[in-house]
Amino acid sequence: MLDTMDICKQDIWEVARQALSPGKEETIMTLAEQLRQEGLQKGRQEERAELLDRLLRKRFGNILDAHVQKRLYNATPDQVARWFDRIFEAGSIEEVLDEKP
Repeated sequence: MLDTMDICKQDIWEVARQALSPGKEETIMTLAEQLRQEGLQKGRQEERAELLDRLLRKRFGNILDAHVQKRLYNATPDQVARWFDRIFEAGSIEEVLDEKP
């Protein structure tokens, strides 16, 4: 919340203290940390997909269809790692994105 809103950390803590029963402030911090971690993971996933998208375009031509782009941006970290490993040896985008390990 602090990253997206113009609210100082102290104000958030004060609201949490007033709204929650004693000892529940840690719950807010745990939730905030979980949300931050999810945001970081999503950001890393998007960065990997963007890099892979760029490499595929450089290697196979500037046009990637919507289906390929969707696969890139919805891929698991393991899938992306496999695709990175294949990109320079594969003869086509289909070979890079092949689901066989």
